[in-house]
Amino acid sequence: GLAAGTYYYRVRAEDAAGNLSFSSNEANVTVTGGPPPPTTFLAGDQAIEAKADSNAAGLAEAFRTTASATGTLARLTVYVDTGSPATKLVAGIYSDSGGKPGTLLAQGTLNTPTAGAWNGVTVPSTAITSGATYWIALLSPSGTGTLRFRDRCCGGGTPAETSSQTTLATLPATWTTGARYNDAPFSAWGGGTIP
Repeated sequence: GLAAGTYYYRVRAEDAAGNLSFSSNEANVTVTGGPPPPTTFLAGDQAIEAKADSNAAGLAEAFRTTASATGTLARLTVYVDTGSPATKLVAGIYSDSGGKPGTLLAQGTLNTPTAGAWNGVTVPSTAITSGATYWIALLSPSGTGTLRFRDRCCGGGTPAETSSQTTLATLPATWTTGARYNDAPFSAWGGGTIP
């Protein structure tokens, strides 16, 4: 997050008795570029929803969302619930096709997601249009453990559906519907930059 430039520093150590020691040489680091642009909310749900839910490894699930802004999506952030044993998280975004997920627009993978925390998954830059419908999908690839996440409790939410495939290693290029639910949104959102 530092601005471009050269920064100089020395290291100081203090022991339990209060004795101080300084490094003999000054070190420097050069930062090129500058801080990354701030991430702006584009679509999804930034709340930690009430219901703990899960999918077995290999089974993807997606929820419908409407983009709140036009911009370039670069990251999907997912709340992985406490106790989730999943060792890999794949997150992606689909276009809408007649009220169901259509074509995969982008996906990314995060190794060793942190349970009980928001996890950012970098995806290839993808244009998002304000007011358009998209589907955010989650997957723990086959063999990597059950993914625990959060969604809206007890129906009355927005549409969600699982994929028909149950041994996925990545998100499918074209979605095929398995089961449908109305307990979305998940605690997952897309962010990026707005022109």
